[in-house]
Amino acid sequence: METVAKYNNLVNQHPKHMTLIETLFHQGTLRQMLVRLSKEKIDFMSIPNEENGFACVSSRDVKMYSKTGFRLIEKDKIMLFGLTECLADKDIAFAKKIAKKIKCKALTKLAHSIIEDFEFSYQLEEMKNNGTEIIQL
Repeated sequence: METVAKYNNLVNQHPKHMTLIETLFHQGTLRQMLVRLSKEKIDFMSIPNEENGFACVSSRDVKMYSKTGFRLIEKDKIMLFGLTECLADKDIAFAKKIAKKIKCKALTKLAHSIIEDFEFSYQLEEMKNNGTEIIQL
């Protein structure tokens, strides 16, 4: 339960991050952007005076855009929030690959805990589907 509380706390603290994740998800580009974030030197920034406007920029241009009012959206948190969307689609292998690319140790630990929780949940679901009676306390 501690994992869920930590994750929910992060979600509540970073609504822009979640808006970006939802936007990418609905555009069908979330997976591709998570791969790009993990491999390329790019960052996402929120566009000034735009409620749901985001720009994908070269990491070397972040300072320049910051001077004009763009705000950096933390890459590690984007990857954490994004991998949970992949877990919802039961793509555990992809989520594990993204979790390995998170640089912040606390967020990496949280990502692995979330993945473990999802794996356990899916195992229980599969057992139930195969006729096993599960008794939870």
